[in-house]
Amino acid sequence: MKKSMTNAVSDRFSVPPEAISQAPLIQIRGGRSVCIENHRGIRLYTGEEIQIAVRQGTVTVKGQSLNIARMTRRLVEIRGVLRAVEMD
Repeated sequence: MKKSMTNAVSDRFSVPPEAISQAPLIQIRGGRSVCIENHRGIRLYTGEEIQIAVRQGTVTVKGQSLNIARMTRRLVEIRGVLRAVEMD
């Protein structure tokens, strides 16, 4: 029921369902940048791996020369040479 209500509100107001349900929205841009919306903080931060907490678990970004370029209460942008993005 909650999922169908989220979809109905999303459709009615032309808002992405991720904005209402707090589900993570992950955007990968050209192998050099990834943005994760609706995060819950950083679990691990190294130059080769960054783990971001989300409501459903963890998003893991692996690569080289990784760094957090921007972080707000809602969004984390990671830059570097991306090798893998995983969700557990």
